[in-house]
Amino acid sequence: MSFEYFGSFKGHDYFVTTGSMEYYDAHKSAEVLGYLLDRPANLATISSQEENDFVQARSLDMLWLGLSDLATEGKFEWDSGEPLEYADWGPKDPNKYGGTEDGVAMNWPYQGGQDHV
Repeated sequence: MSFEYFGSFKGHDYFVTTGSMEYYDAHKSAEVLGYLLDRPANLATISSQEENDFVQARSLDMLWLGLSDLATEGKFEWDSGEPLEYADWGPKDPNKYGGTEDGVAMNWPYQGGQDHV
């Protein structure tokens, strides 16, 4: 696995992996990146429309975010511990489509915005 620097926005540094992966693998990859950089790392935290625009200006690929309701069903929290003050949910999201959605992605195909997957 390799990482590519994506850019920085207001204290958030962005990296992407060179291959696609499932949510839990992406989460583990963020931990590996933190180890390699010798600093804490997690999946992306999007704190504002401006930050959302920054990321989307660089990629419209599906990207996993560090936002989930894994700890408490229906209560979304950022892995970074930052407060959830901004979300750009797709139509009819968040939902529990198929009964197993906990992680959040942006640029999810067919939805736009962020999706609870």
